Amino acid sequence: MNIPKDKLYGKPIVVEKVASKTSELGVFVIGWVNNILIAPPLIATREDIDKGVEALDEALKISDQEVLK
Repeated sequence: MNIPKDKLYGKPIVVEKVASKTSELGVFVIGWVNNILIAPPLIATREDIDKGVEALDEALKISDQEVLK
């Protein structure tokens, strides 16, 4: 995982990679420091939530790979 100096030195941040992948899958989240901010609309359907969870599950595989390095 990353340390605070990684961002300073331009090293790719894992949370930003995860947020980017999630966006590619059509679900928009915000990567902030070492957090992923998720704010679904209040009118989200069950299908919308399922799509979001599936996208996050897929994107979090990036984090799993980084930890296993």
